[in-house]
Amino acid sequence: FANTVVGSAALSTEDTGRYNTAIGASALETLNSDQDNFNTAVGYQAAQGNSVSSFIQTVAIGAKALHELTTGNYNVAVGFEALEETTVGDYNTAVGTYALKVNVNGDRSTAIGYGALFYQGPSTAANADYYNVAVGYFAGQNINTGVQNTAIGGFAAHQLTTGSYNTAVGHSALGANT
Repeated sequence: FANTVVGSAALSTEDTGRYNTAIGASALETLNSDQDNFNTAVGYQAAQGNSVSSFIQTVAIGAKALHELTTGNYNVAVGFEALEETTVGDYNTAVGTYALKVNVNGDRSTAIGYGALFYQGPSTAANADYYNVAVGYFAGQNINTGVQNTAIGGFAAHQLTTGSYNTAVGHSALGANT
């Protein structure tokens, strides 16, 4: 099946998926579906999943990156615990330690920087199309249910929780708005 596996329990439940790469203890551990193809996980428990998991074209690099993912496609997580709590989600990009960490069921967001969009979508509701973008140290940190926000700069929109359609550019821009 052309899979590459290095590490204890890495890719240990997959039986038919192809072209997957799992490097590190428990990387892609619970991946198991006929369509699970072209996934890459590097790091301790990267994309481990918390039950029988199914996803395609997903990249997780860093310890516990995409750790809880069970269903989702086309996600990219680079950094320690990036997108860690995402269980269901598609088309997300998180680069940086704790970027999009608590994004439980959110889709289509981009977080670049330490703690960017840290608290987005901590709910068990059906997939939500957030379309949030945050670039910078803790940019958009507390955005919870807000949609279509852009935060660029350290702490930009970091107190914003439910607001939508905002643009914050610069250090601490929109810092007090919720």
